[in-house]
Amino acid sequence: MNFNEFLNLKEDKFKYYMTTQKIPYDSVGPKYLTDGALLNLLEEKDYRPSLIGNLVPNQYNMWMGFSGEKGSSTGLHFDYHDNIYVLVKGKKKFTISCPVNVQELKVNGDVKVVHKNGLIALNSDCQSDGHFSDDSESENEDSRSFQFGQNFNDEMFNLTPKELKKKLNQIQQKINNLKEQINKNPENIEDLKFQLGEAEQNEEELLDIELGLTLKGEQIIDDFDENEDENLKADVDEDDEQEEPLQEDPDNFVISKLQKVNYHRLCSVFEVIVNEGQMLYLPASWYHQVNSYGEFHFAFNYWMHPPNNDKFEQPYKTQYWENRYKQVKLNTDKRKNELNKNTHN
Repeated sequence: MNFNEFLNLKEDKFKYYMTTQKIPYDSVGPKYLTDGALLNLLEEKDYRPSLIGNLVPNQYNMWMGFSGEKGSSTGLHFDYHDNIYVLVKGKKKFTISCPVNVQELKVNGDVKVVHKNGLIALNSDCQSDGHFSDDSESENEDSRSFQFGQNFNDEMFNLTPKELKKKLNQIQQKINNLKEQINKNPENIEDLKFQLGEAEQNEEELLDIELGLTLKGEQIIDDFDENEDENLKADVDEDDEQEEPLQEDPDNFVISKLQKVNYHRLCSVFEVIVNEGQMLYLPASWYHQVNSYGEFHFAFNYWMHPPNNDKFEQPYKTQYWENRYKQVKLNTDKRKNELNKNTHN
């Protein structure tokens, strides 16, 4: 089905949803930033808008579909890139959860690594900025402390607020002691740095869980009246009646339906309503389920390679993606010229 046929659907239109556009891939990723109708709309200045700062774009997409009375849902999943989602038409509800819930939110794929920047990797060669390499020196020295299952454990999710506070104080004291030892004992500095990396990761997990206890049961909603659209209150039974997907979900999709997830074991779960003209920023690997409402909904998004450096001016530790972008830009320009020629002919 081409784009014009999709726009002119009259029968069974609620069965169709236009998702990520098919772009030719090479061994690294998409060869163009986008293709088809969206590429025709882009000018060269739009390839790297000021909105994304110094991040390197990976792919741009249009999202379009028709929703019935109950709305439509993407299913709970995570993406491998930072995401700016811009809603043009309709209404969207995002149910969002942070990567610290990786053990509870099992996906179809096999999680190998959770990097320090939150990127969930299903391949052990995936680096924290998303590129693949078997060069162990391409990652920083403490990347091994984030192997899946080494730091995430069930015990942390079952702590009471009082127990959590006590454990947090203990780990912070351990961090201070390790820093003192590093300054006093240069002979064992590598081992001490590794221990410090593990302790700081545990501290981050505990802080995330502490935040989750604060947010649990609350909704972050912007400019939304619950009585405005009863469709947003569809209960679990109605959602369970929706048709099962005809094909198996990708590896980055959660196995369990969102309604069957044990919320009491999760931290930092909240809902955001995005209305027309609004946008939402999602870091890489943040779980999200998108429910669409309104007979017709239309959005587009920017996917950027996840930053792995703490400097705004230089968000990546290497020039890998900047060098890659030069070729992608050339390919995109060439493809755009081809589309323009076909249009004029």
